[in-house]
Parts: sequence; C-alpha cells; structure tokens
Amino acid sequence: MSKPGGHNVLKVTRPLGIKVMDASLHSPTSVRPKHCFCMPTLQKVVRHGEDHLTIVLRLIVETRDNATELWAATITAISELLLAMPWLVERGLDLFDEFDRIDLAALRRRAKKIKGRHQQVWEAMLNLLADRFYSEDQGEMFPEDWRRAA
Repeated sequence: MSKPGGHNVLKVTRPLGIKVMDASLHSPTSVRPKHCFCMPTLQKVVRHGEDHLTIVLRLIVETRDNATELWAATITAISELLLAMPWLVERGLDLFDEFDRIDLAALRRRAKKIKGRHQQVWEAMLNLLADRFYSEDQGEMFPEDWRRAA
C-alpha cells in the first residue's frame, strides 16, 4: 500500500518473504513464521523510510527463532530502538548476532508483565532492549561482550 512520499510496505515485505495478512484473520492459532497482521504498524514505521522498515523486519525474521514475532509491539519497539540509537545499525552483522541471542517472544511476554498502567507493551519492550545495549561503565551503547571493530 503506497503512502505519501512513495513509501510502499509491500515493496519491503515481499522480498523478505513476509506475508501481510488481513488483521481480521488473526488468532492465536494463525501465528506462522513471516506472517504479519499489523499493516497499520508497518505503515507507521515505513514513514521513516523503506530502508528503516527493512532493517526492523530483518532483525525479526532473520534472527534465531524470531520469525513468528511480527507483532505490532515488537515491530514498534525495534523501530523506536533504531531511531533512538541509530549507531546500532552501523554495527551491521554484530547487531544481527546480538538479536540472535534475544528471544523476542520472551521479551514481549516480560514486557506485558512489567509495563506500567499507562505504558504500552512496545514502550516496555523498548526499555528492555535499550537496557540490553547500554553499558554505564563504558558510557555508550555497546556492552563489552559483543563490542568489536566495525
């Protein structure tokens, strides 16, 4: 679906093998790898550019055991993480390696349990993800255990 500015969600999702499904078909038993039921979220994220949406989706579907995590909260949290910490994208494969170690389903479940009354799940997920990449000792966003020369 084209949006003002020429951004096209399907132009991004098709090459990644992601099927954008009708939200009315979503149920707990309909969750499959690379099936996404949240077109409105994809349309919001693509406003930051097709490249931005591509990296957000790739961090989900191309990392270990996360291909079923195309939930609105997960997509939004990762998008906001990359917008807040754009230098993460510059880490390239190191960022993908780190996301291989993140169980996004468990992170989403944890966020649901700890979110505040006035906080959305994606906001709690963003906080958990940001904390993972922040190292107070170093004063920057790359923990010692995965910091390598780019």
